[in-house]
Amino acid sequence: MKYCLFCRDSFADDPEVCPLCGGELSDSVPEDSSTDDDSTERQYSEYDEPAGGHDPDDPMQGELVPVVMVGSEEDLRAAVEVLSGHGIDFEIVEGDRTRQLFGLVPGRSWRILVAPDKGPDAFLKLVKALPRIFPREVTERLKDELADQNALQAADAVAAALATPSADSTALVSGVITAFAGEDADAIAKVRYVLAKAGARVAPLLSQIAIESVREGGTGAEQVLFNILSVLEAIEDSTALEGLLGYFTNDVAQVRARAAYAAGRLGDPQAVDALLDLFDDEDEEVRYEASEAVWRLTGIDFDFDPYLPPAEQKAAAQAVRDAWSVSGKHGVVRNAVSLVDILRSMGDGVD
Repeated sequence: MKYCLFCRDSFADDPEVCPLCGGELSDSVPEDSSTDDDSTERQYSEYDEPAGGHDPDDPMQGELVPVVMVGSEEDLRAAVEVLSGHGIDFEIVEGDRTRQLFGLVPGRSWRILVAPDKGPDAFLKLVKALPRIFPREVTERLKDELADQNALQAADAVAAALATPSADSTALVSGVITAFAGEDADAIAKVRYVLAKAGARVAPLLSQIAIESVREGGTGAEQVLFNILSVLEAIEDSTALEGLLGYFTNDVAQVRARAAYAAGRLGDPQAVDALLDLFDDEDEEVRYEASEAVWRLTGIDFDFDPYLPPAEQKAAAQAVRDAWSVSGKHGVVRNAVSLVDILRSMGDGVD
C-alpha cells in the first residue's frame, strides 16, 4: 500500500507517484490523515508544532490559506505542475463529496492551500496559467492586473536576455512586443532603457520588429512602433527606413499609413521627399500621417488639410515642397528622442 503525502489518498497497486496529483508517495500513512471514508476533508487552518519546536525554515508550518478548489484530476495535476514549476510550496486537501463551487455536482474536489505570504503570487500564477479552473468573473476582474504582470515579467526577461553575451532573439522579440504593446509605464521604461543601453547590438532586431509591425498591424502595433522607433531614434539608427519606404506604395491603405507614421517617428529627414508624395494619396488617413510626419521631420510650419481631396490641396502641398527645397532639405526634427533622456529616466546618471 502506498500513501500520497499531498492528497492523502492510498493506492493498492504501488504506483511510482500519486496518480491524482503527481506527488510523492510514502510507505506509511501521512500524519493526521484518516482512512475513514466519512472523513474526506482535513482541517488545515493550523498545523501541530513539531516535537523539535518551530522550524522557521519550513514554509508550510502554521496557518495556510486556500488558493483554489478544483474538481477534476486533470486540473489538479495541472495546478500542481504550475505551482511546482514556480517553486511554491502547497498542500492539497480533499473537499466535500458534493462540490458547491460550480453548483451541486457530485464528485471529488480538492482545495490547494499555501502559506499566507505566497497566496497572492500563487493565485495570480494559477489564474494566468489555468483560467479554466476559476469562475469567469475572476479572470475578467484580473485581466488588467495580469496584463501588467505579463508586461513586467517581459521587461525582466528582456533585461535578463541582454545581460548575456548572446541573447536569445526569440525571447527578446517576445519580451519587447509584450512590454511595448501594454500600458505598464514601468515595464515600458525599463525595456526602453535596456535596449538603448544595448545600442547597435539590438538595432537590427528592432528594425525588423518595426517593419513587421507596419506590415502586420494588430493590437498595440502603433504603441510598439512608437517605443521601438523612439529607441532607434535615440541611438541614431535609421536602417529601418529603407524597409519602411517600401510600404509607401502598398495596396493596403492602413499599411501605407503605418509606414508614414513610422517614418515620422524614426526621426530621419531623408524620409521627407517620399512622405511629400503621399500628400496626393487617395486615402485621408495616409495623407494625415504623411503630413504629421513631414511636420515633425522638417520643423516647417505649413497649412495642409489632409481631409480635403488632393485636388483641393495641390497649392498647399506644393508650398510645403517649395519650403522644403528652400531649406536645403535640412530638417530640424521636432521632439527628437534623446539617448540621454532615456538613460536619465532610469537614473543612469549620465551627463
